[in-house]
Amino acid sequence: MFLAAVTGTDGKTTTVEFTRQLLEHAGIRAASWGSLGLVTARGRDPSPAVSVGRRALGIFLEDLDYADLDAVAFEAFSSSLAGGFLEGVEPDVAAFTSFGRDHLDLHGTPEAYFQAKLRLFSEVLPPGGTAVLHADLPRYPQLLEVCRERGHGVRSFGRNGELRLHDVRSTAEGVQVTLEVDGVRFDGPLPLFGTPMVESVLCACGLARAAGVPAEDLLAALPGLHAPPGRMEPVGRHRGARIFVDAAHTPEALRRALVSLRAAATGRLSVVFGCGGERDPGKRALMGRVARGGADRVYVTDDNARGEDPATIREAILEEVPDGREVPDREAAIHRAVAELGPGDVLLVAGRGDEDTLEAGGGARPLRDADAVADAIAPPNAGPVET
Repeated sequence: MFLAAVTGTDGKTTTVEFTRQLLEHAGIRAASWGSLGLVTARGRDPSPAVSVGRRALGIFLEDLDYADLDAVAFEAFSSSLAGGFLEGVEPDVAAFTSFGRDHLDLHGTPEAYFQAKLRLFSEVLPPGGTAVLHADLPRYPQLLEVCRERGHGVRSFGRNGELRLHDVRSTAEGVQVTLEVDGVRFDGPLPLFGTPMVESVLCACGLARAAGVPAEDLLAALPGLHAPPGRMEPVGRHRGARIFVDAAHTPEALRRALVSLRAAATGRLSVVFGCGGERDPGKRALMGRVARGGADRVYVTDDNARGEDPATIREAILEEVPDGREVPDREAAIHRAVAELGPGDVLLVAGRGDEDTLEAGGGARPLRDADAVADAIAPPNAGPVET
């Protein structure tokens, strides 16, 4: 069975799912596994039986092989790499999507976090494997050096990559892109939003090329790609405004999401977000700074506070957003933001993506941001929601 492993701070989930879709289009029975659970052509299992521990992921992948799948694209998390949980897994190709501040509560420093991810190429990917690397990253030379020492073949993607992104232009229904894969050019619309999505497309093309799919077949499949749930997902319209849900929970991911949606807005750009508790507290002010600089209206609310005081988390964010609207209850924040939209506006609800529970006070309650948006647009029993 063909195995593709994907690591990086942001873009893992989107990349593995795009890879699955491209392989399926080429007639290869494929699955993606990671934050969304297990996804196949038959649907999604959000909680497949994967035990945590050494050899567990390898055994899970072997079971998928017995289930008559030809390929699996999976997320390689920094925690799994640092803990040796990919022991026994030998991917054919591995990709590095992005790097930014995240998981410092686990790794301590950005360098230790990077070194954990680097293990995918220095230890997990067998010598002579194929690495697909983001050529525009400041860490690209370091990644390239490790891969060459290990004897990996390297495919690069991005504006400076061999899988080349030439241009991205926002439209009302997505993006118009010009890109090139192994000499074959694509110039047309994609039903996706933002440059990060297009970068994930290119990375997925690199992974699918390693599986032997011709470039012409890959580019023919691009207009049919659809974003995973909660990843720059358009979830509604209201009074001529558009509303998106995205999993952006790091400063860089939030910045790039806001930049992407700014290009799609003819009116004001708003964002609803918070930060998780019992995680890296240093990024809270950074997230606030990004929101203040990237959006016209900022609604600071609760995320998964876990056992931490949510007011303390909001306070740290609001130090950088003195004119931010503080609305502690997340559903109420979404309702208020939707109510204040006008024609041409864009609203981003960030941080949780497709998560269906909100953790606080040692417990959890059901909450999907997309459902809260739908209720705000058309309260229960009020008729269909405009999408």
